[in-house]
Amino acid sequence: MRIFVSTGDEEREKMVIDSSGTTILTRLYIDGCYDEDINASGTKTQRLYLGGGYYDAPMVYVKEGDGDWTLHNIGRDYLGSILYVADVAGNIEYTYGYDAWGRSRDIEDLEPLTREKTPRYFLGRGYTGHEYLPWFALYNANARLYDPLLGRFLSPDPYVQAPDFTQNFNRFAYCLNNPLKYTDESGEWAVWDDILAAVVGGVLNWLSNGAEFSWEGLAYFGVGAVEGVGSMYISPVFASAMSSMLNEIVSQNFSEDYNKINIQKVLLSGMESLMMSSVQTRVAEFLNPLRKLIDQNISSPMFSSMINNAIESGSTGFVYGFTKGLITSRMDVIAAFESGTELGTKEFLSGATIGAGVGLTKAYRNGRNPFTGSQNGNYAIIQGYDPVTGETMYVGTTRQDVRKRIAQLKYQNPSLEHLHYVYTPNVMSKNNANYNAQLMIDYYGLSRLYNKRNIIREKRYKY
Repeated sequence: MRIFVSTGDEEREKMVIDSSGTTILTRLYIDGCYDEDINASGTKTQRLYLGGGYYDAPMVYVKEGDGDWTLHNIGRDYLGSILYVADVAGNIEYTYGYDAWGRSRDIEDLEPLTREKTPRYFLGRGYTGHEYLPWFALYNANARLYDPLLGRFLSPDPYVQAPDFTQNFNRFAYCLNNPLKYTDESGEWAVWDDILAAVVGGVLNWLSNGAEFSWEGLAYFGVGAVEGVGSMYISPVFASAMSSMLNEIVSQNFSEDYNKINIQKVLLSGMESLMMSSVQTRVAEFLNPLRKLIDQNISSPMFSSMINNAIESGSTGFVYGFTKGLITSRMDVIAAFESGTELGTKEFLSGATIGAGVGLTKAYRNGRNPFTGSQNGNYAIIQGYDPVTGETMYVGTTRQDVRKRIAQLKYQNPSLEHLHYVYTPNVMSKNNANYNAQLMIDYYGLSRLYNKRNIIREKRYKY
């Protein structure tokens, strides 16, 4: 039994499963949101994912053979693994279970299942949304094949992502040997944005606390790394408060016996950070014109967010420190100024850390390059409306030249020829275009599904 995979533009297009010279399955892929199976008898099964792609779509349209298109809900866990498939009424149709490494297991007694007893995956996908190959009991993780029984890839990762982390030198390992935390959608680079946020946060916190090459300096780097990653997944306000408390612990630990750490000071440090966040809201309103100016002149989402947050946090720290200094020094302006400058500098660097993390997160969620601000794609959304009634009759996406695509539509569908068309530039990522087009489809009630040869994305329209 053999597997053949053909790709184009760094994306899978076709897979053929061959046994003793006989093709038992041909699977076609289109743009991460549609696939079609053709079995040995020629029967087709089509799947069109809605509101996302293979790894995150909440719903899917399925057509088996000559049957009708049916809509199904997809239930996933936090890793993206498909746990159940339900109909539109909420009735559970299929349920699945996995161990930590992706091996199928019984959902009742949690016992691992053999390859023969592994259930048929309705969507052909299971653990973390990866495509399951039942003939081999392997997952196709795009760049490499993954064996859930071994918890290892069958070929090495071409990249060593973190040379200072020993787990990364086993290039057959799956997700740094931490499958309950990470996923590896591409089969190659994993958690790169987390690593970048951790490095940026670590360096900035290290600089703001003396920049010493010592164990204390390393501890400050670790605190900043936690803050940088934390700002991507939790509230930046709480990430900053957590960082302040951890910095206080590090400071006390290296200046005194760790058994004598003053918990009250640690909690006060966190409370002070939260209070400064309240002050920062007012400062942000005052600095809003400057923020707009920075956003207009710096295209990088990460750097513009980093600079804006640094200025806001630094200004907040100065105002808070100066006010606190006036009170504690009994109106000594010079002492208050020094207090404000010291706190402002620390908050400036802390704000830069938070800003970098927030900028990275927003860039990835919006399908943008975090450094240049450009869209990571070349897709456009097309909207066709009736010039008389103004009613939207068509919504679709394409990566072709938009004018050529509109000409195709008019030629292939006389019912769409009279429409007027508006469209976005070809700069959107495929997931972003797909998601926004689906929102428009749902908003305008375009319920009829339409698929034709040469169509890249699902198209819906009504007469």
